[in-house]
This record gives sequence, C-alpha cells and structure tokens, in this order.
Amino acid sequence: DEASKKEIKDLLINYDRSLLVADPRRCESKKFGGPGARARYQKSYR
Repeated sequence: DEASKKEIKDLLINYDRSLLVADPRRCESKKFGGPGARARYQKSYR
C-alpha cells in the first residue's frame, strides 16, 4: 500500500539518493554505416 511504499522510498533516499535520481542512461551517439547508433544499412545482393 501507499504508506509502506513511501516508507521504502524514504529508506532508499536516505540510503542512496543517486539510485533514484541519477539515471546514467543517455542517448548513444550515432555511429558510421547507418542511420542510428546500432542500426546498419542492409546489404542486398539481389
């Protein structure tokens, strides 16, 4: 329920705030050979 959820969240914040706040995932930079970071232009021999 809400009360215990808040309790757990407070404990987490007291323990390590960066777990909840800082999410290090960012946009991966575009690489060569495709439109995006991982997507590659498909090769076709037909």
